[in-house]
Amino acid sequence: MKENPVSEVADRATNGPSELQARALEVLQNSLANPSPYVRLHAAESLILFGFTDTVLPIYERALERDGDIPGQRICIWRVLARAKPTAAGRAQHVDRLCAICLSPHSPDAASAAESLAKLKYRVDAAHRSQYEGAMERLPTAARPHGRWLLAMSGDRQDLERLADLLDNPDPNIRGVAAYALRHLREDLPPRIIKRIAAAAIAEASPSSRKYLVSAAFVTGSARENVSAFKSALLDYLRSGRNDEKYESATALGINGTAADLDTLVQLLHDADADVQVAASTAVLHILIRTGQSALPVARHAVA
Repeated sequence: MKENPVSEVADRATNGPSELQARALEVLQNSLANPSPYVRLHAAESLILFGFTDTVLPIYERALERDGDIPGQRICIWRVLARAKPTAAGRAQHVDRLCAICLSPHSPDAASAAESLAKLKYRVDAAHRSQYEGAMERLPTAARPHGRWLLAMSGDRQDLERLADLLDNPDPNIRGVAAYALRHLREDLPPRIIKRIAAAAIAEASPSSRKYLVSAAFVTGSARENVSAFKSALLDYLRSGRNDEKYESATALGINGTAADLDTLVQLLHDADADVQVAASTAVLHILIRTGQSALPVARHAVA
């Protein structure tokens, strides 16, 4: 995407309730022109979340024409359009494309398609459940959490437990992705799984997975005596962590942070990493809305 994003976001933001809101929205707007498809994806989804679908849609419609057949990029484009299209039929067209890739486990995009469907809260119907179960079992071992996450969206307690079982996997990357998935399912988790997340976060030693476990433990707010310790770890990541640690920590604070966290997040609006800027901007806007300092809407279907 080489287009310069339209100026509508910035124009509308300056009429909003705060200068900070305007700064955060400007970061998201500018990120639509970033060379990375993933930075653009994250910025686009946040803008849709906060009511700027009309800014995102034409950019991604042009991207579909140009890059809609490129592995990797097509998943990002379809996922945005599955949120942004104004009609149910238009959104379903792109969900169907994701489903087709998801059911092709030898596709290089199969795991990404499963993750995107899960983030879109796609529910596999009973008639096709066995088909999806088979496809998810054929995914590479490293992608197993994505398959279990998708099935848990439409399953029952047993499906959530199967996903949570991966918190004990010997591969730290699998543990991390499982925790990341459980964070997204936070509203549906029973107390037993919430306690498992907290225990796993306390025990985790691998840097590659710890950020996801601490983030999930913080947003699910399990053992209350540990919440402050989890938040302290997230703030440490924001101040001196790697880019992936900053991104995940900012996202977690966007979900459960308070106005007291704004100063730390604001410093990241000019971080050297563009994706960290997007996560921090999104978190700032979430906190402004939650604390009554912004009148921006939040779309119910969007997922942090």
